[in-house]
Amino acid sequence: MKFTLTHQYTLPDIASASVAEYYDSCLLILGDDSNILFQTTPEGKILKKIPLQPGGLTGIPKKQKPDWEGGTMIFVEDKPYFLAAGSGSDSPQRDNAMMLEVASENPPVVFSLSRLYEKLKEDKNIQQLNIESLFTFQNKVLLINRGGLFQPNHLIIPDFFLPDTGTAEIQYHLVTIESPLIQGFQSGISGAVYDEASNSLIVCASAENTSDTYNDGEIIGSVLGRVADFSEKISSNEIRLEEIAYSEPVLNQKIESLCITNDSGDENLQMIAVSDNDGKHSELFHITLHR
Repeated sequence: MKFTLTHQYTLPDIASASVAEYYDSCLLILGDDSNILFQTTPEGKILKKIPLQPGGLTGIPKKQKPDWEGGTMIFVEDKPYFLAAGSGSDSPQRDNAMMLEVASENPPVVFSLSRLYEKLKEDKNIQQLNIESLFTFQNKVLLINRGGLFQPNHLIIPDFFLPDTGTAEIQYHLVTIESPLIQGFQSGISGAVYDEASNSLIVCASAENTSDTYNDGEIIGSVLGRVADFSEKISSNEIRLEEIAYSEPVLNQKIESLCITNDSGDENLQMIAVSDNDGKHSELFHITLHR
């Protein structure tokens, strides 16, 4: 697997970009310290600002920020929704999710994931909860808990994700996903998307010089990876990234999220990725992935 960086754009008015999803020729971009969802052109020009709460704010201090880290598109009763989730790395402020019906003017719905997150924190296989990726597979929402020095990445397949009644027992399947070293530092998966045409999971993984999931560190860089025949492997206990792609302009960034913009089923897949460079302007990348 190889990829080509075709265009790169700076996002001067969108800080800490951590989620990017593509729908109806537009991008939906969300920062981890923001309660404003930005609708933009594919080049990052802001078209609309959608407050997730009254008086939506950006630049929320670290101890209070919602830490939106994962997002995906999902259809509910044939209606398209943008779904995002907090990392769960600090409670209760990072334990929420939000849903926005993108084809309507209805305000976003914010709901708690505390029951699911509390269950995951009790799992002996998960030392630190840090949900950094959501993706849709067969119209089900799957999560990835970011790995690092002390734990591997974990794919989490819950029996439900959307708002529940609070009475059903929570069940899930846990799958370990290995990610590579980058310049000697252990990377962790920060974003993922399922490519239905090739039945592949495509991920971005980044590395920082930090000892925990809460504090940022020096950015080491990022890579892209792929799991082929994904639908046949998610019932196992462990899967590996079978192909790793490096590129210098992207390697030096902290890639947080990626999405598919055009999948014609041929050898080339058009994608967009965003980076959160911890205090600097976010960047947006147009990528051609060569299958």
